[in-house]
Amino acid sequence: MNIREVEQLTGLKKANIRYYEQEGLLSPQRNVQNNYREYSAGDVEILDKIKLLRTLGVSIHDIGELQKGKTTVPEIMEKRSEELENELRQA
Repeated sequence: MNIREVEQLTGLKKANIRYYEQEGLLSPQRNVQNNYREYSAGDVEILDKIKLLRTLGVSIHDIGELQKGKTTVPEIMEKRSEELENELRQA
């Protein structure tokens, strides 16, 4: 599927999708005839997860670490909880 279809399925803007690709969080295949990105259902699933984690305030770095298997969702959520507690204390 093309980026416009992925935009509609995920609710993410093209710029965000391309940014996540640039940051190494997504690697869509390329069409050999025209070099356009071709997104799979798996890519859409990854983008949905990224969107959820970003909504929760998780950093791009932490999402990358999660994808590499260097951390887990519970660890990320614990870290995020601590960050929120610190923000509340400073407010």
